[in-house]
Amino acid sequence: MLCNVPLLLNTLSIQPLIGKSDHDSVQFSVSCSDGMSITDPTGTCDDRPSSCRLYDWEKADYDGVSRYLSQIDWQSILSYNLTADSLWSAFTDVMRAAIDMYVPAKTVNHKRNITSGLNAHLKHYPKPIKYAMYRKKCLWKFHRLHPGDPTISNNYRNACDECRRLIQEYEASRENAIVDANNLGKFYRFVNKRRSCRSGVGTLCDRNNSPITDDKSKATLLNEFFASTLYKTTAGHYKPKKRSQTASKSIQSSFRLKLYLKL
Repeated sequence: MLCNVPLLLNTLSIQPLIGKSDHDSVQFSVSCSDGMSITDPTGTCDDRPSSCRLYDWEKADYDGVSRYLSQIDWQSILSYNLTADSLWSAFTDVMRAAIDMYVPAKTVNHKRNITSGLNAHLKHYPKPIKYAMYRKKCLWKFHRLHPGDPTISNNYRNACDECRRLIQEYEASRENAIVDANNLGKFYRFVNKRRSCRSGVGTLCDRNNSPITDDKSKATLLNEFFASTLYKTTAGHYKPKKRSQTASKSIQSSFRLKLYLKL
């Protein structure tokens, strides 16, 4: 399940097969209260580019698009493009040309902080990875120009596999270095940098397993749980309840393992 706003996702479960299909079905629920923005409910996640091109579909000349598409020799396109990739590329080229001619567009610039915005999320890879990414980009351009050439297509796939392998090895080496350092602060800093949202609390469930979405109920639920971990001394002070050392180490090890597997 891919979601650009993780706090919206409430529950997720795998369900039985649909009909005679060999694929499992996925059931999920999304929490969205009144007044919540679908694109960013917390106001902290912003994955928009610095500028984007928006088409004004209400002012589009659909009659012109229809006339343009009716003049296309679709039979020739089907005859000369023998692979699925080349056929899809030819079809999208025709559609893009029709949209550019008959649908007005405008460029929207988003106001963003350069230091904390787009540039802050750029990764600094070593030179071998940068070279592999540049080679993959060049081969993709050649593949777009010659979609039916099997040699260029194979070279592009090999470049993608090589680039993916180098990035995975680099990320694995970084994670292993953090684990071997045995530095808990360094580990949590690494985890926090990989989080898509730095603040905000997602959907919680009460004792009856009912979803809690509004902020007041979330605060009450968390406060009750925090109070349940304390006890009142004879002097009137509150102290955390003692846990066995073995159980504490087991919970911490299990929690760290789950965090590491999610990276």
